[in-house]
Amino acid sequence: MVIINPTISTQPAALTRPAGPAPVLPADRVLNAVVLGERAQHLYELSSGSLRMMAESQTPLREGEQLQLRVLGKDAQQRPQLEILQRGTQDISPQLRNRLPEQLSLNQLSASLNQIRQGENPTLRQLIAPLLSSLPRRQQLSDSAGLQKALHNSGQSLEAKLASGEAPKGDIKAALLKLLATVQAQSPPPPKAGLARSYGPSNTPSPSVHAAGSAPADIATPGTASTAKSASAPQPQAASTAPAYQAPPKPLGLPGELQPQGRLPPSPPEIEGTLLSRLAHDVKGALARQDANQLLGLHSREHGGSYMIELPVRDRDGIDVWQFQFQPPRTERDHSHNERGSQHDTTQTGWTLSLSFDLPGLGAITARVTQQEKQLGIRFDAVQSDALELLRQHTPELHQRLAEKGIDVAGIDCRRRSAQALTESSYSLSALLRDQA
Repeated sequence: MVIINPTISTQPAALTRPAGPAPVLPADRVLNAVVLGERAQHLYELSSGSLRMMAESQTPLREGEQLQLRVLGKDAQQRPQLEILQRGTQDISPQLRNRLPEQLSLNQLSASLNQIRQGENPTLRQLIAPLLSSLPRRQQLSDSAGLQKALHNSGQSLEAKLASGEAPKGDIKAALLKLLATVQAQSPPPPKAGLARSYGPSNTPSPSVHAAGSAPADIATPGTASTAKSASAPQPQAASTAPAYQAPPKPLGLPGELQPQGRLPPSPPEIEGTLLSRLAHDVKGALARQDANQLLGLHSREHGGSYMIELPVRDRDGIDVWQFQFQPPRTERDHSHNERGSQHDTTQTGWTLSLSFDLPGLGAITARVTQQEKQLGIRFDAVQSDALELLRQHTPELHQRLAEKGIDVAGIDCRRRSAQALTESSYSLSALLRDQA
């Protein structure tokens, strides 16, 4: 057992420390190590050449991350203490490949939560109450301070909060993790046979693979299964007579892809055991979806691309999913010609925020706000004609309110576009995975 960054107050890891002598590491020695994985909370397995060691660290480490460590000495328990000198660029493709087959749209979880909330089982309603209380309400997003708080508690920065010692109060991802642990503790043990069929991906081909055109053939994306393996392997029969939960077809949309997510229709009534199994399945899928968005966000920040936050928002009659895509400032090169020949002028663009949602009665809407010097450009894209007319009707009021706040708006444009045209992605997910393969 070694201690990484001992200047940060460490807490006991959530797993009994492995027995045996600590590795002999002379002071001031510098070694390169690779994080093999997290074995428990704050407990990681490292590999440095032929040396394998367990490390306790309050600094979050990621699987596959390359570290350059320097030995500081030993603590009172004769455990080597190391500090991180340098952290290498992480290859996120292995984690993405692991999480993509498990990820589900947050709307699938929203449908399950709505069904339980509107049901007659007080035990299940009490079970999901902490998660529902952590979701922001639609009225909260109309206020700048409320919107900032909602994005902060979206789950995207849970690990960063824990690393800084901040209590994750109201964090959606923390609430999802707690709900999953509670549901798994209360659910009956699944049958040994047929487990993969009960909780595995649906065999229904996902239209998102063909519509997005961005998933490699060798990667199992949401809603797909490996047909080569399933064709040759015999399918075991469930040992229990209780109906096993089968995942419904996944909605369109891959992580990092800006696409309005509409509500799913309510499912038929189910027995309590099956509903608990479905809830656990949907929570796992939502957590995998958040992990994938976080991994893509890490990659985007390193390469100057956009990153996205998906936020479940409570309304009076249900839960909607709002997508926020942030594009950082970038420099664009303008190729123009004058009397002296070719000139290459550069233009610095500011932040671009894209907001995507699909509300009942309004349909899919995407709003894009672009900062150009000291002015804002706003564009609305709607699928339904009546929603487009409503946007155009309130455009003068929006322009006036922004002017009262001292915001200079260059123009507000409202357009009607098809649902497929609203789908946008700053980079191809499949290209990223192919490049890293």
